[in-house]
Amino acid sequence: MGDWGKIAGFGLGVDATDVIHKPEKVLAWRLSTAVLYNFSRTEDVPQQKLQTANDKLSLETKNWSLLFGIGPEFSKPGPVSPFIYGTVGFDTYWTQSTLSGTAGGAPHDSEHGDSRLSFAWAGVRACGGRSCPATWAS
Repeated sequence: MGDWGKIAGFGLGVDATDVIHKPEKVLAWRLSTAVLYNFSRTEDVPQQKLQTANDKLSLETKNWSLLFGIGPEFSKPGPVSPFIYGTVGFDTYWTQSTLSGTAGGAPHDSEHGDSRLSFAWAGVRACGGRSCPATWAS
């Protein structure tokens, strides 16, 4: 598991890509949309970070992402169509964190949320057949 996987935990993603082209034409438009969800992950705050031995806090985090891209695709028409494409678009995410438990001998519960929008791009990708593995780089 990579660095982000260690932080966010496991998740689920759904991707939809459509290629709009006219028959026997070399140029087409590629549209990509994806939704990603990182399942809720809860970690205990280390005891040495708390004020007293009776304090116990847990941090729960949830993350959503939405991606969209559009760009040209060039292909050679035929029964097997090698192609090359690139896309530009946006990536936005929402995260929600909840800190709960006992602090200073009293119940504690606080929430924090954040969202961001950023430019995203998928570099030039070439494939030699009908399909190839999906990639998204940003």
